[in-house]
Amino acid sequence: MSPEDKSKPRIIKYAQVRVESGQPISISDESDSSDPFPDDPLGAAVSLTLKAYREAAKELVATKFSADRERVPVQWRRPCDIWVISCPDGIIVRYDEIALGGEPKVRHVVWPKPLRDTASGWSAETVYFPDNIESFIPPELGPGFILQKSDAAGSRQDFLQLRPRVVAPTQLPPGFTVPAPPAPPPRLVSISSEFRVQMHGVLTDSTPIGAVKPPEDHFIADSPLKLLSGWLAFEVYPILPVDHWRPEYAHLWADIELTNSVAQSMAREAELIKIDGATTRREECERMLQEFEELLRGDREEPVHQFLKRHPLLLSPTHDCFWSKEEFGGHISDFVFREPHNDYVLVEIEAPHKELFRKDGQQRAELTTPINQIADWLTYIQDNRQRLETEQGLTAISTSPRMLVVIGRSLGLTEGNRKKLQALESMHPRLRIRTYDEILTDAQNIFRQTLGPVSALVATNAKVYWFRPAPAE
Repeated sequence: MSPEDKSKPRIIKYAQVRVESGQPISISDESDSSDPFPDDPLGAAVSLTLKAYREAAKELVATKFSADRERVPVQWRRPCDIWVISCPDGIIVRYDEIALGGEPKVRHVVWPKPLRDTASGWSAETVYFPDNIESFIPPELGPGFILQKSDAAGSRQDFLQLRPRVVAPTQLPPGFTVPAPPAPPPRLVSISSEFRVQMHGVLTDSTPIGAVKPPEDHFIADSPLKLLSGWLAFEVYPILPVDHWRPEYAHLWADIELTNSVAQSMAREAELIKIDGATTRREECERMLQEFEELLRGDREEPVHQFLKRHPLLLSPTHDCFWSKEEFGGHISDFVFREPHNDYVLVEIEAPHKELFRKDGQQRAELTTPINQIADWLTYIQDNRQRLETEQGLTAISTSPRMLVVIGRSLGLTEGNRKKLQALESMHPRLRIRTYDEILTDAQNIFRQTLGPVSALVATNAKVYWFRPAPAE
């Protein structure tokens, strides 16, 4: 400790300290004391150094590591109090979150009891230093996690309970060489209240008898969890010479810790991305389908048209070019797709809210009108094929191209309605009539074959990575 540090007055207080699981340490009945502070040069050096460490980390997070803020340890990206508890056989350091705008403090406590009798209470029953590690069984106390699963009906069920526990010796391993200053001092224990949990699962489908079973889609769900312990981080250091703790080392230590933390986080993410190279593209597809579903809840056709113009693969996954609002005489086709071998598809879309049939099962005008319009297109194509090729660029278009009508939703269609749609299609062999829900389902199936499942697993506060294991030899 430098002479300047020694000359600073120590503020001595009497107070009631309450350590409660799930809450930061609270202080009450605080009053000044004129009693001398117990002689604890090591604890004092740790307190001064960690105060400098906190300032150094704050500055580094705001500058060098600003782009990776969420990857650094939680105690260095939130305002926190630091508690230094000096025990006869070790130094406990606890980081407690404080209210935004509050003034962070470093508090030094001299505690007469050893780590064996102290750590569990100050850590909310998370860290233990038993006499016999091999036979010690931690009690079922303190904070933990309960993982739940839910079904389509929204019913929830607990299926896994986790209670993080650290059981450690009070001494460094035999033969361990403590690095000389200014290297950071080693820790006996270091635990964060933020965890990452990875769960592996398999998406299974029922395959019809005799059908070739598709490859299984495996997934890893990577999720952050917060331990409601009351502290942000909890550390324990062995007893080392005072020279290992100097405020002038703090900036170097903070830079090392933050660099390692960011590197470990990036390496973990890289490993997950390595097993699922389609993550980014699949997330784009999920967002696209979610946006499409939102549009389908509206009652306007034009926003849907503009969306499909931006994402034409939903209507024609194999096209090589397409036209929007193409004119055929006095009629306008919403889309014209050209697929391989000059196979054209004429598309008419209607608003998603339009119904196809009346309650008595009779076909509505909303469905009849687009079918009649397509017949008008065909007549025009037959009479003006050469003009379409030379003036509108529809090279080698057939006089009987394929036709697609997209209208309404599947909800409410009865079995009788579907049979009538099949009858309409049989009367026009080149015509298909699809609902928007069927377009969505087709897109999900196509994306699944190429990118892995899309919208197949709803995971709150988790990122899902999909992969297919290599077939067994």
